[in-house]
Amino acid sequence: MSGSISNRGAALFNKPTSSSNSDANTDEGRINLSAILVVFQLAQVLYFALKLINRRSY
Repeated sequence: MSGSISNRGAALFNKPTSSSNSDANTDEGRINLSAILVVFQLAQVLYFALKLINRRSY
């Protein structure tokens, strides 16, 4: 086996480098994350608006 146990274990806790090939490091990944956050925020606004309307109807 190559590398010691401590070297392999440390790799689990290291932050990924900017050169890693994950979606989060691509423009498309950032756009997708932004779109998800916008949809989530709009859902929250809609939820609280409906909650407020429901409260006023009584």
